[in-house]
Formats: sequence, C-alpha cells, structure tokens
Amino acid sequence: MRSLTGWDELFRERDLRVRENPAYGVLVMLSRSIVQLGEISVVGPDILEGLFLADLDYLQGVYNQINPPEAGISLAGELRATP
Repeated sequence: MRSLTGWDELFRERDLRVRENPAYGVLVMLSRSIVQLGEISVVGPDILEGLFLADLDYLQGVYNQINPPEAGISLAGELRATP
C-alpha cells in the first residue's frame, strides 16, 4: 500500500459509482492505495468487491495505518495530526 494523494481524492469524487452510492468510495480509495495484492498488480474496486469481509477489514486496517483518519491538512496544505 501507499499513501494517498490529492489526485486520489479527486479520482474518488469523479467516480460515477461513488456518486450513485457514497459508501463505494471506500473501495475506490482502497483500490487506489493498494500497489499489489498477491500476484494481482492492478487492483480495482471490482476485485475488492469479491473479497471476504475479514480480508476487506484487514486491508482497511492497513490503509488506516498508512493514511490515518486523524491526519488532517493544515491551512498551509501540509499534513498534520489532529489531537
């Protein structure tokens, strides 16, 4: 997995599936951050849809370690941790 960029956020907002169902954004963001999953080098949301819930939960945990939910963006545009 990798850290997300602003482009990843824009990609999610432009995705038609997310516009129809905002909860789908989780799969889009996860797929953008996963560099490789086993032998699969291109991981799209459709691949993640087929995972067991326990596997998806594990990937969300790793995602949250790399891209912590409490991290914010300061007015200067730099990442900061919020208390």
